[in-house]
Amino acid sequence: MGRDANSGNLKRVFVNQQNVSLTGSSGTALGAFSVLRFASVGGIVSGIGSVTVKCEFAANSGSWLTSSTVAINSGAGVFSFPSYGRHANLSLSQASSQSLAAVFVYGSP
Repeated sequence: MGRDANSGNLKRVFVNQQNVSLTGSSGTALGAFSVLRFASVGGIVSGIGSVTVKCEFAANSGSWLTSSTVAINSGAGVFSFPSYGRHANLSLSQASSQSLAAVFVYGSP
């Protein structure tokens, strides 16, 4: 845990998944994370077909107010969202394929 005490000076991996299953091509939740010490949330999504990466921000977890989205088409795509709150809720939506090769999301100071 000592390493997390100084996490504001380091990138932190939030999601690192491979072979992500998208049930019924609708999408999947990646989770909610504290982004208080990070200036941005970024990452890469790789797959066949298209998918929308959605990032919602809030002052308190569960009260999502601000949303940022980016569409990733076939192949790999990178994204970066400025951090607008204390917490971020990440999800994949509007997928046109059943699975993705990889999802990697991190917080950057």
